[in-house]
Amino acid sequence: MAGRIREEDIAQVRERARIEEVVSAHVTLRNAGTGSMKDGVLTNNDLNVAMQYLKVTGQGSVDLPKNSLDYRLVAAVLKIPREGADPTQMQDMVDAQIPVKVTGALSDPKVRPDLEGYLKGEAKKEVEKKIKDKLKDIFKR
Repeated sequence: MAGRIREEDIAQVRERARIEEVVSAHVTLRNAGTGSMKDGVLTNNDLNVAMQYLKVTGQGSVDLPKNSLDYRLVAAVLKIPREGADPTQMQDMVDAQIPVKVTGALSDPKVRPDLEGYLKGEAKKEVEKKIKDKLKDIFKR
């Protein structure tokens, strides 16, 4: 299945070489961010991937010895594809910030909405709006 890493493939890589021998202590994910590797755990705090319709930013880790990952991502819809969706009905999704958690086994990752991340983002927007309104009131005087 696309997007999944089979357990056999991971085992085969482990048998052939230690991960530290395959990558250095500092890894640059081409056009996606940077990461550091320690004891087989890749940590990335500046993931930034842009696609035709979507931009994904986030941070997290991939633990190769435990075959697991834990990422917090924010997907931003850049535009609605013409095929497979009614652009008029989906237009309000453009610029939407959608927090997502990707966790679990590399061979069977779970992708779920990050409700906590969403609520924090909405609260931050509300606070910023109130601050802007207050500043407008102050500087109008």
